[in-house]
Order: sequence, then structure tokens, then C-alpha cells
Amino acid sequence: MLELPIKDIKPGMVLATDVLTARDITYLRKGTVLTRQYIKQLAGSGIGSVSVFSGEDNYQMKDLSPRETLIETRVLGLSAIDKKLKELIDSHTINPDYVNEDLHQICKKALDDEADIATLTKLRVHDKYTFLHSIGVAIISGIIGKIENYDKSKLSLLVRCGLLHDVGKLVVPPEILNKPGKLTDEEFAVIKLHPTAGWSELNQKTDPSHELLAAVALQHHERLDGTGYPDKLKEESIHPFSSIVAIADVYDALTSERSYKLAYKPHIAYKIMTRLSRGQFVEPLLREFFDQIEIYAVGSVIETSEGYAIVKSAKYGSAAHPRICVFATERYQLLDEPYEVDLSKDTPISISSVLEDISLIALSNRLRINPMTFLENDYPEKNF
Repeated sequence: MLELPIKDIKPGMVLATDVLTARDITYLRKGTVLTRQYIKQLAGSGIGSVSVFSGEDNYQMKDLSPRETLIETRVLGLSAIDKKLKELIDSHTINPDYVNEDLHQICKKALDDEADIATLTKLRVHDKYTFLHSIGVAIISGIIGKIENYDKSKLSLLVRCGLLHDVGKLVVPPEILNKPGKLTDEEFAVIKLHPTAGWSELNQKTDPSHELLAAVALQHHERLDGTGYPDKLKEESIHPFSSIVAIADVYDALTSERSYKLAYKPHIAYKIMTRLSRGQFVEPLLREFFDQIEIYAVGSVIETSEGYAIVKSAKYGSAAHPRICVFATERYQLLDEPYEVDLSKDTPISISSVLEDISLIALSNRLRINPMTFLENDYPEKNF
């Protein structure tokens, strides 16, 4: 426990003692996660210092009342929603038209249900990553719902499905959830219990909407081609919400950093989900989703079926098919006449990979030219 002046308090710190007013009235309770707004209010109230835990998880949840744990989880959830949406907007990863205030409010409203918060509280205590992953899946599910033009009521329900899809992981030991190496067959068998466990957890609720929440928790690992689990369902047997949450679940997992892996960039997630997992997801839905993601940033050097090229421009709505300039053959020969191609048009050219770091330096050295040269100039367009 640390006693710190208000000026040194940072968002995310947790109060170790109650904060009282001059009349000994409780102002903020022990266990409250301090947000920027709370810190501002404390500074304005004349309180000079407060006691905080040295880290978010360095205190015992058992010391808090059930009501306090619900409030704390909600505050952390709201903070995580703010952070995730800000990351998406600042990174320009996803079309900002879908990451807007409307979605922001819908995601925050999903944390109003006390029964849902109670379930999330158990999940957060059990495994912090799964809790944060659930926030990410809720947001991405909401983005897909907006792309599909869902109304607010339907969108709100979809976001809740994303938020609670992984509650079944309460039955999976944290050491399995966070194992850095490959899972054994026995460990993976335990992991595969979580959809059924999630259904059991959510199906106990009296709210009629929990029937759908439970169904999505059960089905989010089912795949269109029947290769999923636990029931190897196919196509129409899978609820549309489950198909959306499945995409959000995999995309967030691939693009999130874990203790045992780095976050994959969007183009790697795109390749895995559209090529290596072909037939597992609803393809029109997957295509519409990735069309709203900056998969290939302007200036990216790529290897294509026609040779090496650089991305000249890309626009949301057809982000998977940018305008490129092909400048060298696959055998590392510079073209006498580089040319541009709009991949959103009918063309046989396909992108195989994005060059980064060592591969990009090696290409530049071999060609003895900086590929950025071809970004600065205009070249004739080639039609096929």
C-alpha cells in the first residue's frame, strides 16, 4: 500500500482505504479504480493524498463487499471499452464510421446489467486476459453489427453476446489458459469444455435474453464446415450472432498480445482467417468486415503474383483490394516501366505477403533502390 499525493495518482490505481470528506462522509470506497474523472474530482475537493495499492491486482477481492466488486468490475470494464475504442480510432485500423459515439454508448450500456456484471466479475478474478478479451470481442462484434446495419436494440444484444461469450472459461484452470507452449491433448480437451460450461452458466438466468446469450456462448467455436466444437454444427444450424462473435473472437485473439506471443498485424489475421481457415466463417460477413479494416497500409511493400509492389492507396469499403504499383519481378529485376493496378477491379493479381524489417531491407539492397521511390511518382495503369 502506498500513500501518494494526488498529483502522482495515475488512472487505473486502486484505493486501499476509503476516502472521507471533512465531515467523515465516505467519498470514495476502498477498492475503487481511479479514473481521470475521479482524480480530477479528488484534486478539486482539496484532498491532498490518498492510499492506493501498488498494482490493480495486489489486493484481495474478498476484502470488498459483493456490491463493491460489481462496481469495480464495471469501472474497469468501462475503462477497457474507452481504451479499446481509442486504440482503434488512433491506429486507423478500423473504419471510424463504425467506431463512433453510438457504438461507444451501446458498449457502455452493456455493462448496466448487474447479473452480467456479476458473471464478468467472476471471469475477471479468474483470468484477467479473458476479461479484457471479452471486452474486445464485444466491441468488434458491435462493429460487425453496425456494418450489417443492425438497429440499436439488436446491436445492444449482440454486444452483450460478445461480452459474455467466454464465461465458460471459468472451468478452465488459469495455468492452461495462459500456458506459453503447445497444449497437450488432455489440456485442449479441458479448453473445449468452456462453450458448454458457458451455456450452463448463462442458461440459469431468468432474463429471456439469456437464452440467446447462452446459445452464443455454446456456439462461438462452431464452424460452417462442421470442424468446430462442441457439436460440430454446420451452416444454418449456427445462430447468426454466433457467426459474428466467432469472427470477432478469432480476430481479437490474433491481433492481441499475450505473454507467449506478439500481436499479429491485420494483414496476417486477414490471411489466416480468409485463406488458412477457408470455409469456417461466413464468407460474405468476413469479406465485409475486412473491407472496413486497414489491412495494407499505404507505403507497404508487398509480394504479389506479378512480382514486388508498393501500396499506393487503399480505401475503406475495399480495403482488402488496394491500388498498387508493381515495380519489380519475382526474380528481383526492376521493371523498365512500373505500372499501377487497382485490385478492386477485375484482375488476376493476388497479394501473397507483406515485406517487413529484414525482408524489406534485403529487397532494397538487392534492387539497390528504395521502394518508397515508387510511392512518390505516378505510373500508367495496367488493365487485365
